[in-house]
This record gives sequence, C-alpha cells and structure tokens, in this order.
Amino acid sequence: HIPGQAYALIFGDEEHDGTIASVSAAAAKRKIPVISIYLVSSNPAKEAKIRFMFRDVPVRIFKLRNTDFFSPEQGLYPTMGVDRAAVLYAAKQQYGAPVLAIDGGTAMTYSALNKDGNIIGGGISPGCKVRLESLHQNTGALPLIDHEMFQAAVDQAVRKEEPLAVFAKDTELAMVTTVCSELA
Repeated sequence: HIPGQAYALIFGDEEHDGTIASVSAAAAKRKIPVISIYLVSSNPAKEAKIRFMFRDVPVRIFKLRNTDFFSPEQGLYPTMGVDRAAVLYAAKQQYGAPVLAIDGGTAMTYSALNKDGNIIGGGISPGCKVRLESLHQNTGALPLIDHEMFQAAVDQAVRKEEPLAVFAKDTELAMVTTVCSELA
C-alpha cells in the first residue's frame, strides 16, 4: 500500500495535480529529495509494475530480502519468502516471542517463532481469491465470486451478528462459507 500523502502527491488530489513537475518540486523541498520505498515482495511481476509506476518520480527503491529479517542461525531457510519473514519479524517486534503470524493474500500463510525467537516453520495454502477463482475455472457451472461479493456476504453476517451458514441455501454463499471455514 502507498501511504496517503505519497499517493496524493504522485497521483493527485484536491491539493496536488499529480504531475511529474509537482512531485519533483515537492521532493526538492524535502531534506532528502526522494521518496524511499522499502519493497517487500515475492512477486517479480508486481515488483516490475511498482518500479514502472515510480519511473518518473524521484525515488529510491530498496528491495528487502528474507535475510534482512532473520538469519539461518535463527531458523531462516533459503526458500522462505521475504513477505513471510517480514510479517513474522513485525509480529515478533509487536508481540514478542513466541508468536504465530498469519497473513492472508494471494496465499494464506502462517509462520511461527519459538520462545527464543527462532523460526519453527509454517505453512502456505491458496488464499480466498485463488480458491474462489479455482472453483470457477475448474468446474463447469460455479460462478466467479469477486472481492465485492465475498465482502458483502461476510459484512451481512457481521451485521446480523450470525455466523455464515454452514448449510447455505445458494451457491454463492455456499462457496464463500466453505472458503472461510477452510481458512478458519
């Protein structure tokens, strides 16, 4: 996510026109005349899009690695994604160890530290969107449940102060309920 002030400056709002000239002028007024971006990503395609998005903006992009958060002596293994390492590190900083960090995105992940702050391990499974897309793409008749539909079903259950129905009476709700229960 881009912080609100940076987003307004780059893309424009009521006070900023979002042009390269205005961004450069604002950057020149700062003590450090560039925006620093710390990139935590395991997705090269999205990293390329971020670099492209900031191509004309005075910016320094720091690509973080998993070793910026933990060492092999702390249980870091070479294939642990930087995103998982960053979430686990943030959880440790916020709550101390031991800690279990759960992160939901394209993939649903969980990672844990023991009482000494060493990585125990974790797990990875498809996130909500991937699960719902898979049901739609790999079956003959199931609909595509987008984020808005998913959110509406969850919001309705929250408003009613009732859990999602385990035995749903329509296909869309049955898909949302099952995906949620699998991740619970």
